[in-house]
Amino acid sequence: MRESYVDAIADASDILVQTILADEEGLCGRIRLSDSLIRDLLREVGRLVFAALVLHVVEQVTADAKDPGMTPYRSRVIRYYSLFGPIQVASPYLYNRQTRQSARPAQDVLGIRDRGRTITLDRVLSDFGIEESYGQAAKRFEEHYGWSVDRGLVRRVTQAAAVEAQEWEEARLTAEETAFSESLDTRPGVDQMLAEMDGCEIRTGTLSPAPEVGNTDTRNLPRRQREERWRDVRIGMIRPLDQGEATYVGGMDSYEKVGRRLFRAGVSVGLSSRTETICIADGANGLMEELMAQFPNVMFILDRPHLVKHVYETAEAMGLVDETRTHWAKHLMERIDRGEVDHVIREMREYRGLGHDRARQLTGYIRRFRDCVDYDAYQARGLPIGSGEVESAHRWIPQKRLKIAGACWAPDSINPMLALRLIRANDCWEEFWQWPAPSF
Repeated sequence: MRESYVDAIADASDILVQTILADEEGLCGRIRLSDSLIRDLLREVGRLVFAALVLHVVEQVTADAKDPGMTPYRSRVIRYYSLFGPIQVASPYLYNRQTRQSARPAQDVLGIRDRGRTITLDRVLSDFGIEESYGQAAKRFEEHYGWSVDRGLVRRVTQAAAVEAQEWEEARLTAEETAFSESLDTRPGVDQMLAEMDGCEIRTGTLSPAPEVGNTDTRNLPRRQREERWRDVRIGMIRPLDQGEATYVGGMDSYEKVGRRLFRAGVSVGLSSRTETICIADGANGLMEELMAQFPNVMFILDRPHLVKHVYETAEAMGLVDETRTHWAKHLMERIDRGEVDHVIREMREYRGLGHDRARQLTGYIRRFRDCVDYDAYQARGLPIGSGEVESAHRWIPQKRLKIAGACWAPDSINPMLALRLIRANDCWEEFWQWPAPSF
């Protein structure tokens, strides 16, 4: 902070202190509440200071615009919004009769045509908007900043920031991948990388005309119906094995697209051609194959809790209950853990009777992942055997916002909103909002 600002703050603080002491009786009994009074005073100070600065800038750009022969013809008052609330700004209209050029310098310098708000305000509204419903975000904003905004404004600002975030994140990851390809053989990289991927379902809805129910009563427009569908949203997590800070990617996209983003995210945290990447995921069709295709040196581990779930479900289908079911499942997993996969396959293949189809499915499942379930050996190497990190990330990255009660999203809005939440999760929020600012 500049020394001149420090001196000015000190002078203003002395004036406020003396004024409060002179006007407030019984301050000793209310000292724990006095910070709310100071907050309100500082809000008003901020509004007045900001308004004065805006007035100065508008007067300056208006004066500069007159130099080439522009003449003010009329002026109107416009509203400009900052963290401290709306202010009134005079916006003169200038016109040059000879060149027939016109200008509204105040609107140009403040970005009124595009925004009418400060970047800082957009940042705060987006921050609230990605955490909870737009209505609740508007209420939370008023609670913290002392003036009200419409939920529609929160929605528009957040959605615009989300679109920008999707483009920004894609450009960042593409740059990392380019750097990787240029230094493939020379990059030292980390020794081991941990990567996980998992999915969840988000409710989406699309509106289409419903001519059978007629038009609306007020505007006589065709009524529309919403067709709902649950869609897969996939999240990937990657980090150096010996570090706790993870990087996340995701999208309502194919395994291939999300896997590619995961690879590029890995590059940003030290992946090289010599890095051993330990990939952990469940047995979803195509997931293992895609992860193994994306990374140059990969070991795939089947998520053990998912395998245990399959084993217990098979035991139930076989008619086993209570202790018998538990004993059978634990015995089977102990043999798998020890690497006796072939013995388990032979045992399950010979099973005949109730639950045969389910037992046959489990046999095929184990056979498919026979090289990915040597859990005792993995643990002896200090490797994780479950994808709990990415499953936890699902709860607080997409689901916390996209799966709130009653939420139903337009399909094309999911990836932008998810990108904005991923930027927050990856601790890139400050970088995203740095100048040059987002163009929305």
